[in-house]
Amino acid sequence: MAEGERVVEPEPEQENEQESEPETTITTTMLKHNQTMQLISEKLTNGNLNSKIEAAREIRRMVRKSTKTRSKLADTGVIQPLIFMLSSSNFDARHSSLLALLNLAVRNERPALATG
Repeated sequence: MAEGERVVEPEPEQENEQESEPETTITTTMLKHNQTMQLISEKLTNGNLNSKIEAAREIRRMVRKSTKTRSKLADTGVIQPLIFMLSSSNFDARHSSLLALLNLAVRNERPALATG
């Protein structure tokens, strides 16, 4: 090698960062998803009527295709406030809560316990 020439080698740290990038993206996405679910639960519990309707509509959209999301949202305590909304005098509140509850219930049926 002549004087002044440099050998450029890839740095191992850069390769490792590239390999872990998808994992970081997945973790960030999951964190945002969990924060969104928590925010929806808060809106449903503590928000005004319009916020509750919006939250119910968002629940309906989020749980359409994901059993995991259904379970996680149910764990955040959204079912009871949705049930309370069913007795609202506001049609949109009743409609949104009913559809959200129906979507939460889809494919979450538990087998009946044998009584005996």
